[in-house]
Amino acid sequence: GVILALGIILAIAGAAMADAETAVRSIMVGFGALFVIVGTFFFSPALSIPIVGGLGRILGAPFGSVGRLAATNSRRNPRRTATTAFALTLGIALVTAIGMLSATMKEAVSDLMEEQISADYVLTGPNNGSITLPREAAAEVAKLDNVGAVSTIGANLVDVDGQSSFAGGPQSMSFTGDGNIGELIVAEDIEGTLDLTEPGFIASRDFAESVGWELGEVYPISAADQPVGEVELVGIYGANMALGNFMVSEASFEGTMVDGQGVPQMILVNGAEGADEEQLRSDIEEAVADFIVVQVKTSSEYAGETVEIINVMMNILYALLALAVIVAIIGIINTLALNVIERRQEIGMLRAVGTKRGQVRTMITLESVQIAIYGAVVGMLIGLGLGWAFVTVMSGEGLDAGVAVPWGQLLLMLGGSAVVGVIAALWPAHKAAKTPPLEAIT
Repeated sequence: GVILALGIILAIAGAAMADAETAVRSIMVGFGALFVIVGTFFFSPALSIPIVGGLGRILGAPFGSVGRLAATNSRRNPRRTATTAFALTLGIALVTAIGMLSATMKEAVSDLMEEQISADYVLTGPNNGSITLPREAAAEVAKLDNVGAVSTIGANLVDVDGQSSFAGGPQSMSFTGDGNIGELIVAEDIEGTLDLTEPGFIASRDFAESVGWELGEVYPISAADQPVGEVELVGIYGANMALGNFMVSEASFEGTMVDGQGVPQMILVNGAEGADEEQLRSDIEEAVADFIVVQVKTSSEYAGETVEIINVMMNILYALLALAVIVAIIGIINTLALNVIERRQEIGMLRAVGTKRGQVRTMITLESVQIAIYGAVVGMLIGLGLGWAFVTVMSGEGLDAGVAVPWGQLLLMLGGSAVVGVIAALWPAHKAAKTPPLEAIT
């Protein structure tokens, strides 16, 4: 109980320390998670007595005396019951925590598209990044009469004053853009301009303050530690996921060794005033028809595809965590098989006084389902708590859409745990039902 309480305190403290560094908070929550899991392992036998007993009475109610026997049997060895359920508890806890992270990430992405990207259409390449977006596509779209603003956002292997937007393999990369970004992306707390038509760069206020950048000052650009030129900070904006920490104008690279070396990631397009949206889309699709890899999407469609990428990533994790569920099923089978062997005389006595084989199978199955649901419920409680703590800590890193709970997934896991209990009981219940009464009693 002390270990479990210490873990809960550490996890809550890490989530509540809003002014501390994210790394420190993450470490606190990580240690909290470790203590919660270890504490649950030790505390679970005591916890199982009231919970398994209550579950037994609820699940066994429709089955009369057989249900009451199953509830009593599940409580007879709380340490074994808790140890059996722990593998399932751990797997469900991880799935629940990752499910919360996934749901929160998807909400954050949706909010980003709705609140920060005001472009009518987003042009992208293949989702897997196997082929880059053709740079010429933006020029073709810009020629259309019913297009108002076009901007290409990409990345280039450059640093500004030794700083980069993100690490990209052995070298650092920085976001790049052209055109008036302010017409296509919604930003707040703007000082200066977000127009990247001319040489210059823009930066978020927090990042600029952290590295000592000031509006109107000139800073060096370098690529692979080689000087490329200088660039002026022309605009500052509030925190914005779409723009990142900073973005450099493509015009800043003209005539340098990195000119044309950038990798386009998306093209943002706004229609001219009064343009029909459907006609605009049709014209854009026709303009980029020669560039087979270019896909034309609305902001909501783009958000949906981004969410689908998150789903694919999470499904890989879920597949790995399915191994924990398989281990849990094997553990429940082993425990029930041992129970059947140890209670051979008892089961024989039940058969001798008139218990039918089907009733014995039902009793063993109910015991298995009680253990499985107990493990799932405890795992969900752990996963919800730790998931909330981790998502709260990561709110400072862009996951600021609020904590999202995947209720549908939780209900599915609860039902799935009951099915796991039934499957795990098939062989032990069959063995128990075949117990010869007189031989067992003797």
